[in-house]
Amino acid sequence: MYRLFATSTIALLAASLSASMPEHVLVNGGNFLMGTTWREEGVDYEPVRRIHLNYDFYIGKFEVTFEEYEAFCDETGRILPDDSGWGKGARPVMNVSWTVKQLMINWRGNKLQKKLLSEIADVIILVLKFIALFIRRTVLTNWLDSFQHLLVVALPKELAMFSK
Repeated sequence: MYRLFATSTIALLAASLSASMPEHVLVNGGNFLMGTTWREEGVDYEPVRRIHLNYDFYIGKFEVTFEEYEAFCDETGRILPDDSGWGKGARPVMNVSWTVKQLMINWRGNKLQKKLLSEIADVIILVLKFIALFIRRTVLTNWLDSFQHLLVVALPKELAMFSK
């Protein structure tokens, strides 16, 4: 029973963690071509060139939306950027500098870390409560068995058959 409880607790913690973390994709290091091969009005033309990444890294699978960025702005006192007439809500945030994006990444990471630590603490408390309950039940059962044995020994034989 203890193994079943421990396994289900670990599964619950893993599911909770994966639900609270934004989805990421691994980008493998190596070479790739970057740039554009056509010219279009309003699009920045960048000649094609070879880029080399020395390391692997993770990147968010989805863009940061105005809704997500608004939570960051509310908590840190920043001004929400202009949407250039495109609309806000679930649309990707725009008009944000690289430096501010890095601040938001760190802010989100700290929030997730706090949430993770809180969830781990909750699981540890749950496990400790289960262990305490198991110990109490075991001690109480052993004590009752001993007490019942004393009653059976002390009772007359005619009444002993009713003690079990």
